[in-house]
Amino acid sequence: MLFRINTIQIDLPPLREREGDIELMADYFLNCYVARYERSNMKFSRDALNAMKTYSWPGNIRELEHSIEKAVILADRNIIQSEDLYMKKAPHQQPGTAEIPLAFDYHEKDLIRKALLKNSGNLTDAARDLGISRPTIYHKMKKYGL
Repeated sequence: MLFRINTIQIDLPPLREREGDIELMADYFLNCYVARYERSNMKFSRDALNAMKTYSWPGNIRELEHSIEKAVILADRNIIQSEDLYMKKAPHQQPGTAEIPLAFDYHEKDLIRKALLKNSGNLTDAARDLGISRPTIYHKMKKYGL
């Protein structure tokens, strides 16, 4: 027999409803990824902080974390700008339809393109920067026509 025990339930509002937590979490993730990828003195511009506070975060905290990790990996300078966070919105959709897959494909293609540019077309280095294997980046390049 399988029993599910639900003794404690914690209800947290979505990140978009907790604007005050966004900057704290963003700073935490920035410090983690700056240390992991050995980048130094990185910080957010005021514009980036404002953009994070006004973004809807359909992927919640995980999307915030991944956006910051990508920015740390791919940013060309030490001050992260709003465009470094890859928070472009998907085209308007009807309520109840999935917004995340369209946005994900758009961001994934953009990230791969930028990683390839940064690494002068070297697939091995681009894949390493993105945290994926060389066969995976090759497959995704075919998928997106890159």
